[in-house]
Amino acid sequence: MSNFVNQATGYVKETVGGLMGNEQMKEEGHSQRAQAIGEQEMQKSKDQRQEQIDKVKEDPAVNKAQGGLMAAT
Repeated sequence: MSNFVNQATGYVKETVGGLMGNEQMKEEGHSQRAQAIGEQEMQKSKDQRQEQIDKVKEDPAVNKAQGGLMAAT
């Protein structure tokens, strides 16, 4: 299930549980929503790291240094 769907489902469970006085459902919803948000943030961080890696790989100075290193060996 996508993070958006998990967040929405968790929010609904949390809200319905609160309205019905069902603490277990409320806690399950809160946990589901928090987990989905955490996974979304982790993916965002992973994407940002990959962007930085790609920038370094495309940097002409890095490529020149790698070429010089390869020539020296």
